[in-house]
Amino acid sequence: MAGCTDTVTMAGCTDTVTMAGCTDIVTMAGCTDTVTMAGCTDTVTMAGCTDTVTMAGCTDTVTMAGCTDTVTMAGCTDIVTMAGCTDIVTMAGCTDTVTMAGCTDTVTMAGCTDTVTMAGCTDTVTMAGCTDIVTMDVVRSTSVS
Repeated sequence: MAGCTDTVTMAGCTDTVTMAGCTDIVTMAGCTDTVTMAGCTDTVTMAGCTDTVTMAGCTDTVTMAGCTDTVTMAGCTDIVTMAGCTDIVTMAGCTDTVTMAGCTDTVTMAGCTDTVTMAGCTDTVTMAGCTDIVTMDVVRSTSVS
């Protein structure tokens, strides 16, 4: 797709979307979803088992609820919200915001302003930037006799 306004709604096992436009909206509910975007405003909402999103644009918003989520972003404003078992986020941009609630979260960031909020079992954050803020709430099992 190459246009100003792209809207894709998918519900299937294997979905592949490649977009290069001004406004891209993708809603997916399936087993294997792959989205590649290069545009100004990208919005991706996913609920599936394996989700892969690659973005290079000015404003990227990704919301994921699934088992395995992989997000690679290179842009000015990146917002990622994840609730799943295994989340991997790689970001290289000016303003990165990541909110995670899952079992295993891995975040790699290289930018000017990075904010990470995590609530999960195993959290790994690697940052190389000017201003880094990390807030973690690691859930541990507690036995009461």
